[in-house]
Amino acid sequence: MKKKQYIKHNKFDNLYVIPYIRGRLVFAEMAARAIEEDNFEQVVADLPFFMNTGALWEKAVKLFPQVSSLLIKRNDDTFAVFPFVPNDAACMSLAAVKLLKDWGRDIELRCIDDSHIIHYPRESLVQPVIRMRDDQFVFTEGLDEYYNAMYAQLESSLSEVTEDQRLFNEYRAILVSERIKGCMAGGKKTLFVCEYRLWWQIQKTLNASHPKPVHYYAQKWKDVQAAHVLSDPIDLWKRGAMDDSTTIVKQFYDRFQSASLKTFDKLDEIAALIKNHFKVESQRRRGCSSIRKTILFYQYLQNRVAADLRITPLVIRHLYDSAHSCIGRQYAKTLAVKCLEYPYSGQDSVQRFIVIGQNSVTMGTEGFDIPHSAKRLFLYTGTDQYSYDHFHDDLSWAVDRNTMLDDFFNNLSDSEKNGLSNYTGFKWEIRRDFKLIESVCSDARERIMREQYKEKNMRSWGSMGDGIEWKATIASRASGEDSVYIRKRSMNRNNGKKLNEFTPVIFIFTDDMKGHVVKHLEEGNEAYHYYASEEKDFIDFRKMKVDCVHYALMTYPEEKVVYPKHIFRCDLSSLALMYTRGLLKEQRFKQLIKRPERYLCRTFPQLDTEIKNFPLSEIGVAWGLKYAEESVLVIAKDGWRSSEELAEFAENKKTRIMHQPLSRFSPDVIERLRKLYLISTDLEYHPGRDSIVKRFVD
Repeated sequence: MKKKQYIKHNKFDNLYVIPYIRGRLVFAEMAARAIEEDNFEQVVADLPFFMNTGALWEKAVKLFPQVSSLLIKRNDDTFAVFPFVPNDAACMSLAAVKLLKDWGRDIELRCIDDSHIIHYPRESLVQPVIRMRDDQFVFTEGLDEYYNAMYAQLESSLSEVTEDQRLFNEYRAILVSERIKGCMAGGKKTLFVCEYRLWWQIQKTLNASHPKPVHYYAQKWKDVQAAHVLSDPIDLWKRGAMDDSTTIVKQFYDRFQSASLKTFDKLDEIAALIKNHFKVESQRRRGCSSIRKTILFYQYLQNRVAADLRITPLVIRHLYDSAHSCIGRQYAKTLAVKCLEYPYSGQDSVQRFIVIGQNSVTMGTEGFDIPHSAKRLFLYTGTDQYSYDHFHDDLSWAVDRNTMLDDFFNNLSDSEKNGLSNYTGFKWEIRRDFKLIESVCSDARERIMREQYKEKNMRSWGSMGDGIEWKATIASRASGEDSVYIRKRSMNRNNGKKLNEFTPVIFIFTDDMKGHVVKHLEEGNEAYHYYASEEKDFIDFRKMKVDCVHYALMTYPEEKVVYPKHIFRCDLSSLALMYTRGLLKEQRFKQLIKRPERYLCRTFPQLDTEIKNFPLSEIGVAWGLKYAEESVLVIAKDGWRSSEELAEFAENKKTRIMHQPLSRFSPDVIERLRKLYLISTDLEYHPGRDSIVKRFVD
């Protein structure tokens, strides 16, 4: 069991302190456990003094685990925001006090920070950047030892602090120190939950032999409008206000509510989350993660975390990266999303508008437009940066979070959505799909070519043949024969059949195609693509001839919506391709029409009288046979055989059917081949096409 952590002050017998780092779950856990398990009569938090009235904090913690924010409209028309999140020690202190009061315990809460902080010049809130160690070390080192290195950094950075920053820091520390003394006067056992930088300043003031007098903020107070709004937890996580994993924050609060906080351990919860995810994914997708990959993932993850001198793995830098490297992108993505689950209504709804006075909070009579989260500056930093604390070798965490969130949650910006207003036709234009197909088909052709040769061992009469067969030669020497044996290759019956990118390839993924539909795909020339794009209004079609050919035929049960109107997924039961190089658009068309006209399909395959009567499991093969030059390649299950009707059709077309088993390719490759994504022509010509497609396509 973890040892409870707080510091007993040497000047006040009844004062205990928890210095904390904003938004870090470790310190929220410390504060909650201390308040819940020890007999404190009073809790003091470093929150603005005006929060003592108006039931503001009571309403905020009542919403937990949903997160909310106090949005303050400053007098210069900028917006300051203070998030109420259960992973922050000060906020969790509020929740713990409320819970104990509900249980009938006599405990008092006081907020003692300066209300004027909402009027401080933003430049005065800037602080030196401090490099932190993993906060899990605090459980083994204790608070004093853990903060020693940080306090040393603060001391060494004093020369970098401007005169205005020094003035406001000292003023605030002196004011809060005086209020702490006032709280101590009643003799109540008190827990002071204070941000560690402010506590560093307060310590100096409390321990000074000649304390400086309090000079109250000279500027006259002006009431400000504010709103209490629900907030997007993922947006707060992106900005650093929701610890490492929102899922773990939710689990922490659930334990707190059920009075079982003693059983909570952040590292154990992360390990359990990973383990459970492996189990669920393995059941959902057979073969998604082999034992070898799983072991490799855990080893790589452990090494990555240790290399960064951390105990706690980060969602992107460690978990996502390790899963991506050892298992695959889609698995890594689902694991990251699992780490970022949190309840949210879907919009930042206003709970109430208020007016903040110097010592009070009252209901507002009029509201204001709620700005986008990007325009909200954090109250205690004056910037969009939640804190000035960064962890060792992880200065890029904010960049990582910003760049990866869209990929995790398939978010589109307003400008991207505006460019996708039209509903148009669909095309298969996923570059990675065609590159994968090119690789698989090339590999299958090479296997066929190797199988076209028969190889036998024979005694050499002076020729080297196709190389010495060493095993037979050594055996010959051992038996006294003293001969040299060589390998001799000869062509088998498939010799002479041309195999290249124009050889039709048919993938048959399943035999059960009951209720499936047939769809063809076509490719066209430059005029064809101009007609499909928004530029068609500026093209004179009288000077351009639209031309296209059909190059793919597929069967599938139904189209699944990936992004409404613009991205659909077909889970294929079969796929037939007339051309297998990874070229797109006009380049693909130019290669297709290099063939003689008799090998080009210009009619709808579904209406072709020669092939439409074949069952769905063979219609792709029949289509390939009709337009093949010499042979078709079928990639299907082991032991696949064509029906008599299909064999007769192949004989009539003087075309050979060659087979490669699906089992020769990895399950991950086959599963990805079965997912065919169709995008709208509107998206195809969208300037942000690649970025958008990447978020939705595996």
